[in-house]
Amino acid sequence: MRKLISFKIFVFTFYIIFCSVNLSASERIIFIDKNSDEADFYKRLLNNVHEKNICLITNQSGIGKYLFIPSLKSYPSYFHEVLGKYGIKLLKIFSPEHGLSSQSESTGLSTDSILTGNFIVYPAYHKTFRELQVMYDGCEAILFDLPDAGIRSYTYRTIMTRTIEAINVMKKQPVLYLLDKPNPASIYTPLAPMVNDEYFSYLGEENIPFFPFFTYAELMRYFISKKKINIDIKYIAMMHYRSGVDVIGKSINPPSPSLPHARALQCYWIGIFFEGTTLDYGKYTKDPFCLIGHPDINYKSDPPQIQGIVFKKYVYKPFAGPYQGVLMRGYEMNITDIYKVQPVKAAYTILEYFYREYPGIKLFTPGNPHYHIDRILGGNSFRSSIEKKVSYKKWESGERKKINKFIYEMENFKMY
Repeated sequence: MRKLISFKIFVFTFYIIFCSVNLSASERIIFIDKNSDEADFYKRLLNNVHEKNICLITNQSGIGKYLFIPSLKSYPSYFHEVLGKYGIKLLKIFSPEHGLSSQSESTGLSTDSILTGNFIVYPAYHKTFRELQVMYDGCEAILFDLPDAGIRSYTYRTIMTRTIEAINVMKKQPVLYLLDKPNPASIYTPLAPMVNDEYFSYLGEENIPFFPFFTYAELMRYFISKKKINIDIKYIAMMHYRSGVDVIGKSINPPSPSLPHARALQCYWIGIFFEGTTLDYGKYTKDPFCLIGHPDINYKSDPPQIQGIVFKKYVYKPFAGPYQGVLMRGYEMNITDIYKVQPVKAAYTILEYFYREYPGIKLFTPGNPHYHIDRILGGNSFRSSIEKKVSYKKWESGERKKINKFIYEMENFKMY
């Protein structure tokens, strides 16, 4: 009796979730229980793939890990062996920045080809959608399986948007299977700044907030609607996912060399704001994104106290980057309670401090055509407000109207 009641509750919940989503004629949602064994999850996925020649866009944080497991039979890898059981052939593998194995700062292709038994791995990083259109030729289906880091300028999302645009202009369109992933920064609501069209680049080509809150699939539904794209896309949805719940504290597969663990990921949500400045942000250290430094810091004062963060004086030398081998005076950033941290406000407060206390550092560097920090954040309001000594509260209130409009529009594309 208890099992029957549980089943009825599950069916009702599934019906509510599924029927509350407005789908176009070319969209499908497939729910697979991610809480089951991971290998079983991918087998359930392959049961839903009916095309014979598939291509993968992945790295070691997703289905790509099975390409590095040797087959006990005459297959290049264990994954090839599993595909053989379903009568599916792996035609091409595409990797993002850092490569399939996430061991490189660029593509890592030489490493990947050795580890996968010399199976060719094609770089999808920094490719235009026209280049991807050519590269995807022959794929009957494409499986997109890459992790999320929770912010707009994470370039894996750009591979996804350009993949969708590439498929849209192909004469023989492959089916796209988009494996949805948790948004680790969904403990926050969507946070400013909002991205402006003139700042579109490989760091993001969507009108979304810097912290978009929603998942890959939800944002792609928004993107497809805005662009009026018509492709055959199947969203592999997370059956038990709830935004902001059970995201923090879970073990993660490192999405890139710069984000090897949860501490780095949480620091990243603040440290990414320093990447477009003359401050060092610890990327090329053993504590990536959790260090803030500069050769001219003299400790005449300490950064202001920020809720959920404790700063400790720290001296280090980056092993790469513009400050390679240079002795850096700075601070170690220790997040004591991620739920109390307001990442955008924290970054604004820290940059306000350095702009005020160390004018000789010349914090913001011009670029062509945009300041580096503006290019990363997708607009100039954040930087210019700090330069004009505008309070965080006043700057954020100016962005709030655009954020609220985005949240309202996303009601039509929510899946969870």
